[in-house]
Amino acid sequence: MLSSAILLSTAVVGTAIIAKTGVCSPTLWTLASVATLLGIGNSLFHVWGGRLVAIQTKNDIRALGIFVSTGAMGLAIGFVACSWGLLSAMIVAIWVAYTTISPISPISPISPIRPIRPINPIKPINPITPITLFFLLLIIAFVMFRSYIGDVFTTGIERSYTIVLTIATITMLGKIAGGFISRWIGWVPAAIMLVLAVIICSILKTEGALNAAAIIGIFAINCTMPITLYLANRLLPGREGLAFGLLAAALIPPYLLALL
Repeated sequence: MLSSAILLSTAVVGTAIIAKTGVCSPTLWTLASVATLLGIGNSLFHVWGGRLVAIQTKNDIRALGIFVSTGAMGLAIGFVACSWGLLSAMIVAIWVAYTTISPISPISPISPIRPIRPINPIKPINPITPITLFFLLLIIAFVMFRSYIGDVFTTGIERSYTIVLTIATITMLGKIAGGFISRWIGWVPAAIMLVLAVIICSILKTEGALNAAAIIGIFAINCTMPITLYLANRLLPGREGLAFGLLAAALIPPYLLALL
């Protein structure tokens, strides 16, 4: 979390210096450097938060859905209301979070008999077996498929501020609902029902329009988000950060494919 806050703050301060003072003109290298700092900082924050939620809630699928849901709305707000004021407020919020959120394993009091426990003690964990790796790859493949389908539902739609916020709201509500639906009827029936809904909506959707089929399809495909994260955490107990990072990384290739 500390590394994330430092990297994000460095990128923002560096960008402000370039934009406000004109110390150097923006070049491909300066833009790439800022993007790299922001990307790594965001990734560290994302995985740290996902691991924290998974451990403190004992992999509660509802909490996982709520955690991942807010990212979609954050992206939309950043797109619609981008400003130095908003950026500064977000950086301050990240530092406030760093200083106020309790660690996963609190440090024990200093004692002459008992040594201080580390904040995140390393515990023995089982090795990853071939069968575990097989099912993990299946989940990653589905995440890639889901990312591609999610972008296909919105391909060709004019991205006005209203449309961006609407899609973000549908996405956020879908991720939240997916966790509660899975907890209510079980993740297997929920997954089957949601996949069928996505297939039907993909057939009925109209290209370039946010019609009912597209809205239901976006909602249904995002309902599967907490299911895949929940299953990945079950496959990799004690490696919640790795599970979250793998699934987050799997979103990028199909996103680029959908743009093409």
